[in-house]
Amino acid sequence: MEKDDVIRIGAVVSEFNYDITMMMLERAKEHAE
Repeated sequence: MEKDDVIRIGAVVSEFNYDITMMMLERAKEHAE
């Protein structure tokens, strides 16, 4: 892959256990960067 290539990542977060799933989403975003 070249430096300018774009990768799109999708994430699905449930409102069930909102506090935990939002924390998981934030961690996933940080990891993806």
